[in-house]
Amino acid sequence: MHWTAQPTRSEAGAAIGFTLTFHDVTQEREVSRMKSDFVSFVTHQLRTPLAGIKWMLELTSKEPDVPPDAQSYVQDAREAAQRLIHLVNDLLGISRIQMGKIELEMGEVDLCEVAKSVVEEFGNAAEEKGIGLHASCPTDGVPVVPGDKQKLRDSVLNLVDNAIRYTDKGSVEVSVRREINDLVVRVEDTGPGLDADEARKLFESFQRGDVGRKHWAEGSGLGLYIAREFIALHGGAIWAESPGKGLGSTFVIRIPLGGKKLAA
Repeated sequence: MHWTAQPTRSEAGAAIGFTLTFHDVTQEREVSRMKSDFVSFVTHQLRTPLAGIKWMLELTSKEPDVPPDAQSYVQDAREAAQRLIHLVNDLLGISRIQMGKIELEMGEVDLCEVAKSVVEEFGNAAEEKGIGLHASCPTDGVPVVPGDKQKLRDSVLNLVDNAIRYTDKGSVEVSVRREINDLVVRVEDTGPGLDADEARKLFESFQRGDVGRKHWAEGSGLGLYIAREFIALHGGAIWAESPGKGLGSTFVIRIPLGGKKLAA
């Protein structure tokens, strides 16, 4: 059942009671569950053939007698296959989140180490675009946080990938600092910036900013949603800040050292 409460007011505007409205949402919930089951089934079925296609294209690219024009076509096909695999993995991740099947493999995580490894992974991508990419941590390090290292890394990776994708000039700076009882990761870019409405909506599924819709065809709009869910599982918070359009953006992850709950 879904219910809403609304005050009943007199002509003078004084509250004189409440109206409670109940709505049976069993059918809607069942349709939602069926949709999640379908997405999970389809994505599982797509992963194997896509991996096979990518593997065969990689083998073809290593053949010495392939003409240059054909090599170019093969490379384009490999990149397209990789984008499809990334999309399928995102859809599978969302399906698992919605079905409550995400489990954390807890351990002690050094977020400075995570940030530096992500920056190293994206080094070539940043260099190709001609933008700077750096990670900074305190010289004496930071405390480890309890968490799932892979999911925290995926969250930071999504933010850095997003920042590089939308930054045409300038730099992307990743920093990790302790702030009282929390560990804070900031990903700052010199990209197109956000308005307040975009910043609020970015972490919903299939959402992209106006600049993303106008200029970038790639990207599913799922990465930030998945990052939000992963951070929430750690009792943390994630949000975006921007002084305004054309002034860059900052994406912030805040993870509690002591397991407390946070809200952005």
